[in-house]
Amino acid sequence: MKSSLTKRELQICYLSINGLSCKEISRELNISIYTVYKHRVGFLNKLRKRNMAQVRLYLKSRNSNYNNAVFSFLTKREIDISLLLISGNTYKEIAKKMAIQPSTVAKHREHIYQKLDVHGIIELSKVLYKTD
Repeated sequence: MKSSLTKRELQICYLSINGLSCKEISRELNISIYTVYKHRVGFLNKLRKRNMAQVRLYLKSRNSNYNNAVFSFLTKREIDISLLLISGNTYKEIAKKMAIQPSTVAKHREHIYQKLDVHGIIELSKVLYKTD
């Protein structure tokens, strides 16, 4: 890595690799779309990558990018469901992959949100990924 990423660049990076658009990120972080775009260009240059797909592969190839302290509060099944949720999978898709009912996925999500004191996918993504 050319130089370390700022906290804001990390936030935008992780929200971007989880499929959020610049507009969605700007609303979530309460910053302008232009600012999101500039930070995205900044971390792409620092990581020497051309697009988010390359960034995603780069991060997967590195050691854990997850906040392992948070995972200590969750069961194995909750961890799996959390990672699938922030990857953009629907309840039906998760249920099919894990051979459970969509209502069970919803119940696990409810428990995950309670344990981590989050209220949505974006907050969950922020908590699960290291941002410092």
